Amino acid sequence: MDDIGAPATGRDPWSALAATAEAVFDALDSSITVWDGQRRCLFVNAAAVRYLERPAQELLGRSVLDVMGEDHSLALEGPLAEVAAGRPVEFEWQVLRSNGRRTRRLRLLPRRLADGSVDGFIGIADDVTEARALRTAVDALAASEAKFRALADSLPVGVFHADAQSRNTYTNARWQEIAGLTLAESLGDGWRSIVHPEDRDAVFREWGETAGGADFEMSTRLLRPDGTVRHIVGRARPLRASDGTVVGTVGTTEDVTERLAAERELRESRDQLERSHEALRMLYEQTPAMLQSIDPEGRLISVSDRWLTSLGYERHEVLGRPAADFLTAGSREAVIGEYLPRLWRGGREDRLALQMTRRDGAVIDVLLSAVVQRDREGRPVRALAVIEEVTALLDRAAQLRREQTARRKVERQAAELARLAGERREMLELLAHEVRQPLNNASAAIESAGSMLADKGEEGASARLARAQGVLAEVQRHVDNTLALSTLLTSPPAAPEEEADIDAVISVALAELPRDQRARVTVRRQTAARTAVMDSALVRLALRNLLGNAIRHTAPATPVTVLISDSDAPLALFIDIIDEGGGLPAELLPRLFERGARVRHRDGRESHGLGLFIAHRALRAQGGDLRLLYTGANGTALRLVLPQGTPDDPAVDAAGAGRDQASLSAARKT
Repeated sequence: MDDIGAPATGRDPWSALAATAEAVFDALDSSITVWDGQRRCLFVNAAAVRYLERPAQELLGRSVLDVMGEDHSLALEGPLAEVAAGRPVEFEWQVLRSNGRRTRRLRLLPRRLADGSVDGFIGIADDVTEARALRTAVDALAASEAKFRALADSLPVGVFHADAQSRNTYTNARWQEIAGLTLAESLGDGWRSIVHPEDRDAVFREWGETAGGADFEMSTRLLRPDGTVRHIVGRARPLRASDGTVVGTVGTTEDVTERLAAERELRESRDQLERSHEALRMLYEQTPAMLQSIDPEGRLISVSDRWLTSLGYERHEVLGRPAADFLTAGSREAVIGEYLPRLWRGGREDRLALQMTRRDGAVIDVLLSAVVQRDREGRPVRALAVIEEVTALLDRAAQLRREQTARRKVERQAAELARLAGERREMLELLAHEVRQPLNNASAAIESAGSMLADKGEEGASARLARAQGVLAEVQRHVDNTLALSTLLTSPPAAPEEEADIDAVISVALAELPRDQRARVTVRRQTAARTAVMDSALVRLALRNLLGNAIRHTAPATPVTVLISDSDAPLALFIDIIDEGGGLPAELLPRLFERGARVRHRDGRESHGLGLFIAHRALRAQGGDLRLLYTGANGTALRLVLPQGTPDDPAVDAAGAGRDQASLSAARKT
């Protein structure tokens, strides 16, 4: 509300009124929403926020499609067209929430502007699930449908507002009706006189805490001026000024007298019904099978303990309800429209494939067989059904099909990997012959010259040639890396979409090492995953460089471990290369993955950093990463991170040390 025209000081009465109205709406159990002409949400009360299970700030300004979802939005098209024409609409529908399947009564009212034109609508929704269940149960016990409907629909709510001194400043007509007071009598402290004398101390004590700032909810009794006693549930919430001071209270009063009486009647009738059918009840409760019996209207008369356990209900929650309530929408339509009429006509149905809904929303597959019991005149009395759960059987069949599909896919990938490896070998062999042959000739010449000089006693010259030969061997290794990187990164690869066999990729990388070096490598698993999304060629290149570094820069007998693990949050595959050498030089760490990061090791050998640069580049090219987990006197661990979710997901980067050093140390000691 704009402040134009408001006094310079003091509280804005319109703002106070708006706050009071909003608080009143928030105290209601009904979900209230307001939408403009473009079907965008303008207001939601607290009950609507709880039902929609989303914060108010995520709902305001959103369209009906965004808030209700595509299915419900389509279902609302007809009613909303009626409201746009200026006609209110009221109907019920079934929704599946986190607490099970619920029935909602929805009223849509035109939202009219000052000139009378319709600009949007107002939605008022109430959960009538329990009311419908209560009505059905009373019908099952032969109570009149009209009386049960009146009881289920009788959800009276009185609304009141009190000032900071707990004096009523407003009551609506329903509050006055419940209290048995006139409007004048209901204002001020008049409410105190109708609290039942036996309940006054407790009510006034609890109400005192509400006046101090606490919420109020209490079941109590009213002794009306005409001498009648009414049972009510009162709820209230304090209203606060901007400085936090309690300036009043808003609340509701619900008369539950008839509901409590109906519940007592229902319990008494149920007890009588169960006593008259004791033998059948005992049979159903003790059998290890899922059994149910229904009356000619399709309502549950009895169910077995196995039925209750399988669906997650208590017996008092299901008796008297339509058996179709526990089926999925598709199965319910088939049962009501086809199977039940055919059962009552023919007297028997065998192994009907249906789907039932558990209390937690899970769906189970069942086979239902039923037979009809009739009275002496041939009229159906009840139908007895045996239900066989086949969810696990169907799941196993589906899992087998998925495994067969995955196996065929892996076999195709393995064949393709072998074909690509063959093509790569052929190409590299051609390039290697052209590039390596001169280097090999030079190496052989240097070796021959060194031998001759050594024979002549020229030890110094021979040693220099030996060092030259070592440098030449290092050049050959870098040439190999350069050829491989040129082959794989000629054009930037696309993000990988296909899964590859993890063990096959690691096996190919190990096969590229010399035989004596392969014997030092041990592969360990901490995951059951067999395939993962990756560019197998790039991962193989990175593994070859990391394994080569770990072997070259550690003593000949030092073991090297390849540890395979994974992470669920974020979804990623980890491949760790762990050695037990002396660690990396400290001066190398700031530029570990940079190209040309030259550093001299403790044994005098110099590293050019090309292997780590290539491995890091290979991982980054497919959305992954290469990380140094730790390095020190006890060894070094490098991690290949292969994301299995969105390649650029920042959560993957946040999991840089998803496995701590303790778990890695434990793996090395295994």
